[in-house]
Amino acid sequence: MNLREVRQVKGARKETAGQTTGNPRVEAEDQGEKVDGKTQNTLGQAEKVFEE
Repeated sequence: MNLREVRQVKGARKETAGQTTGNPRVEAEDQGEKVDGKTQNTLGQAEKVFEE
């Protein structure tokens, strides 16, 4: 598991915690973190394609 995947998992876990507690601010912040991790993962995959 790389750092990008860790951010995705961390964001998803925190998003769920925000939903459970009913805190929309926490939920929104953590959705952003999850999306950031997915974006970084996609960019990393694109870099691999261009390296080949």
